[in-house]
Amino acid sequence: MKYVAILVLITITGCVHHEFDTIVKKPVSEWSAPDCLTIMSMATSNNFANDDARVRVIVTPFSPLVVTAFTRLQQERQRLSAAAYHSLVEDRLLEDLGIYYDTKTGYTFDARGNYYRDEAQIDSLLILLSLENKTYPCTPPIVMVPIGKEKIPKMRQLMNVGDYPCYTPEITDLEKQIFLKNEKDELLQPRGVYGKRGKVFFKREQLLLLFSLRQGEKNFFDGSKRIYLTINELDGGITMEIPLETFKSYTLPAANDQE
Repeated sequence: MKYVAILVLITITGCVHHEFDTIVKKPVSEWSAPDCLTIMSMATSNNFANDDARVRVIVTPFSPLVVTAFTRLQQERQRLSAAAYHSLVEDRLLEDLGIYYDTKTGYTFDARGNYYRDEAQIDSLLILLSLENKTYPCTPPIVMVPIGKEKIPKMRQLMNVGDYPCYTPEITDLEKQIFLKNEKDELLQPRGVYGKRGKVFFKREQLLLLFSLRQGEKNFFDGSKRIYLTINELDGGITMEIPLETFKSYTLPAANDQE
């Protein structure tokens, strides 16, 4: 769960300090902490604008830029050496995406040795899915009611606690309800779902989803400019678009470019 703490910080702050395009044109060694958080927040989608949703959803895919920004932020906070930074980036790009990073040149390659260009070249994808139950705890509305001859206002519940609608669905099989969907309406289940805490959804769940995108020469992202994460049944069905801006091609600093 190496990413969760930082991503929780992003969802709380929602910080965007600089223009995304300006940041990614700078050398990675010059990215500040706000720059890194901006890149990670640019990759994040949520349903905060949906007032009718009972479940608040935040989706963050670990694109190459997000992995790089996270590791750069870790380098700054833990004062890691350049060698340690490059080693971490190299390991994480390969582990999370199947992307190879040449520390000598700064270029990234897919598993077939081609220069990395876009999302259709990654072999796997890690996604952080944060869920929050907006209806829990079940607290009925409170009104002030004038009581007695002096009409002293006192708090009264509009209904009994047991009668107030509270959404606490069973999530025993939540893993089987989660899919990626491309523009061909093809569905892909995660290879692994990690971090689920309970069988009933009360307050919060934070899950790491791992998807295997490649089957032979075919990639799940082929021919799709829009990718969605869907969760069947939960809150009547949830669909979130995954931003692909942070999957663009970029060049990391070579090992001798960063002190």
